[in-house]
Amino acid sequence: METINTNQTKNHQLKMSPDGMFFACATHASEVKVWRVNTGAARTPGSNDGPPTGCSKAGVLTGHKRGVWSVDWSADSTKAVTASKDGTWRLYDMSEGIAFCKCIAEGNSELGEITKIALSKDGSVIAAVVGTAIQFIKSSDNTVLDTIPQAHGLTINSLAFSPDATLVASVSDDCFVKMWKVPEC
Repeated sequence: METINTNQTKNHQLKMSPDGMFFACATHASEVKVWRVNTGAARTPGSNDGPPTGCSKAGVLTGHKRGVWSVDWSADSTKAVTASKDGTWRLYDMSEGIAFCKCIAEGNSELGEITKIALSKDGSVIAAVVGTAIQFIKSSDNTVLDTIPQAHGLTINSLAFSPDATLVASVSDDCFVKMWKVPEC
């Protein structure tokens, strides 16, 4: 249906928003491009449930100084979070309107460079991977809620929140999938 050239030397991660309206691509560049999924005529009056017809560039998430490793969305698709090689994370407002793609919070991990990131259902908690550690961070003020220093024996490849945001699952090169309780804010 559509082929998009990101014009980057390397793409690290692609993530579709839970509402299916947008997708974002973390790349070798310091910005994340966001595309809108265009749809045909709605099947249900007043909705956006028509068949996909293509995509168009919707915006750019900016502010990092180096390439972006990872991107994730809140469950309601109103927020996105990124993790960069510059050691920082950034939280963006993805609600359509004047603030679309605006950075609303940022921080870092004292452990080092965040390579994978996940965002809780409401965007209040970030799960960040630094090497073999997982750190839970309150997105509003960069407060570390908990750190699991040796969550896995080898590189953590991915992590995700459960739909109710009470658990995080992680998977690693050590061949294990592990579940973790999310600390309360």
